[in-house]
Amino acid sequence: VSDDGDLSLVRAALLRHVLPEEGVFIGDLAAISAPDALERDLQIAAGDRFRAVGAVNLRVKDSAGGVLLMGYTEPHRFTEAEMRYMTALSDSTSVVLDNLVLVEEIQSTLQETTVLYQAGRNLFNAATPQEILDVVINFLIEPHVDQAFVAMLNGREWMVASAEVMLEATWNPAGTIDLQRVVLSALQFPAWKQLATPTLLTIDDIENDDSMDEMQRLGLQSLDARSVLIVPLRVPNRSIGALWVSSTQPHTFTTREMRIYQSFGEQASLSMQAAYLLSQTERRARQLQTSAEIASSAGNILDLQTLLPQVVDLIKGAFNYDHVQVFLMDETDQVAYVRASTGEAGKQLLAINHKLRKGSESVIGQVTATGRPSIALDTADTTVVHKPNPYLPNTRSEMALPLIIKNQVIGALDVQSNQANFFTEDDIAVLTTLAAQISIAIENARLYAEANTQAERMQFLFDVTTAAASAATLGETLEKLAYDLQASQEALVVALYLRRDYVDVFENAHSILQAVALAGTNQPLSEVEAPRLTDPTRLLSRLARNQQPAIVEDTQNETSYLPVMDQARAAIITPMVTGGELLGMIVMESAQPNAYDTDDLQMLQALSGSVSAIIQSAQLLDRLTSANKELRELDRIKSDFLANMSHELRTPLNSIIGFSRVMLKGIDGPLTEMQEQDLTTIYNSGQHLLGLINDVLDQAKIAAGKMDLKLAYFDVKPLVEGVKSIGLGLIKDKPIQLLM
Repeated sequence: VSDDGDLSLVRAALLRHVLPEEGVFIGDLAAISAPDALERDLQIAAGDRFRAVGAVNLRVKDSAGGVLLMGYTEPHRFTEAEMRYMTALSDSTSVVLDNLVLVEEIQSTLQETTVLYQAGRNLFNAATPQEILDVVINFLIEPHVDQAFVAMLNGREWMVASAEVMLEATWNPAGTIDLQRVVLSALQFPAWKQLATPTLLTIDDIENDDSMDEMQRLGLQSLDARSVLIVPLRVPNRSIGALWVSSTQPHTFTTREMRIYQSFGEQASLSMQAAYLLSQTERRARQLQTSAEIASSAGNILDLQTLLPQVVDLIKGAFNYDHVQVFLMDETDQVAYVRASTGEAGKQLLAINHKLRKGSESVIGQVTATGRPSIALDTADTTVVHKPNPYLPNTRSEMALPLIIKNQVIGALDVQSNQANFFTEDDIAVLTTLAAQISIAIENARLYAEANTQAERMQFLFDVTTAAASAATLGETLEKLAYDLQASQEALVVALYLRRDYVDVFENAHSILQAVALAGTNQPLSEVEAPRLTDPTRLLSRLARNQQPAIVEDTQNETSYLPVMDQARAAIITPMVTGGELLGMIVMESAQPNAYDTDDLQMLQALSGSVSAIIQSAQLLDRLTSANKELRELDRIKSDFLANMSHELRTPLNSIIGFSRVMLKGIDGPLTEMQEQDLTTIYNSGQHLLGLINDVLDQAKIAAGKMDLKLAYFDVKPLVEGVKSIGLGLIKDKPIQLLM
């Protein structure tokens, strides 16, 4: 009978039993009264349609591979010839089946080898997860597959709390789910346990897989998966990710498919490991090159306005970031200002003086507040700290690292990418090193700038004091000092005050601060307030009394300070003191509030010290000049006195000497002894007085350098007797005895 469906039940009954080697031949099923298990199943299966059955085994590769079956609708006696014929036919059929199976295996092996060869050849040039997934799509997947992706493990282990995967490459022709570059944790990925499998894993039908619980089944269904194949990607001693292939339909994975994917997974892992090592080597080389270039730039360029733009351009080019910028903290350490930024957006940010407050809800705000790196892996994630920038609308990930000098955050290095989840732990390690170099470069530039500023200030002090010292008068000195200080410091106005002491009509002593020099204004000196030194309501007076400097950050907030000019918003005040004595005050004003700092104060204090010495010297010179003038006047008076004395005294003295001499000669008559003695005394005293007058005139000649000395011998006895004769008149009638 033909196999029109009537033999199907009989065939099924035979396949449930192991037939003997010689086969089974039953001439009449209905005639068997005590059937065994096989015979009973055949009777049930044959029913009324068949009466006789003959069956022999078909062997494929020396094992039961089928049954050669013959049935009759009527009772039939199987002869020896028929049984031998069926046995021979069975053997021949078995050989044919063996050959067919062998051919099929060869074809399958050839196809498998071809697939692996083509995949391996294309895998040789694959370096990225996307390129590896392209090989899977082009050479491995079956028509029923409708989703595939490569998930890379961020870290070294799957089963840790911090483990995450990034879906580096995805394929979904239906476009129902876009998972490209999405980062998922164990709690976020519904099939984490399956994804973390250390060996090849296949699920033919998740709805009929007893190894899964209901939550896992629902999780896989949420990924539109009914059948799944997961290939682990591993390198020596650790996992690096997994290949996911799934379908919305059930699929029974064959041994051949599993062998192909197993072999491919091993090759892909090796390829990715090689690519990873190469990328790390290249990255390290770029890091070293960039570090060397930054170090070279830092050594050759000490101007931050030139250095920082070069640094951000180097980093952007070396690491393929979409945007790089450097922020530096302001003097208050509360606001970070952008100081270098790449691209057209960077120019716009610099133009608006872009800033972010320390501790604000931004990556820069967090870094400057904590001193630790801050990463926003996906700016679309509302849980990450990120402040959108309208000038950089395409930014999807951002990372900032602190710039630290001496345990103080001085700014931040900020890098951005237009791809989500772009940054890794390796980026942090590399950029931390670069941030340290940038910090050192900034510190070197700052120190160089400070040294230059200090040198310029020292030169300024030298030039100003030299010019001031060369002035002819104190007034010229102070005027030149005021103009030079105002011009060099670009001040609104500079005023110099000197202390003036006076006594009022009630003989009360007072001291005031009088403006003696102004620069930066045409205002007359007489219109500048001259506060009394004892005035408690004036800041200038208080500082002068206490001999203390001060910075007025905002004149509108300091009511006790009266500005020299109404436009002034800030001022710096320094006393001029020498030897503990106040000479005056230096006042410098600016039109901008908070214009001066401690560096300006130190410079002005140094200047005041030099100026104080110059003023003191000038004042001493004025006093000396005045004293010399008085001395010259006294000398003139003395000369006039001597001239008058030489005339007014000599004339009567010569008369006295002349008449006494006439009387001693007896021309006027004889003299008594007493008269002669008295006249002799008068004559000698006159001569002595005349000698004294001549000596005074000689002293004047000596002072004038006109005295001519003539050396000659003289007799001592007459000189002594002359002195004695003068003395006798002085001791006459006195209890004094003069001995010689």
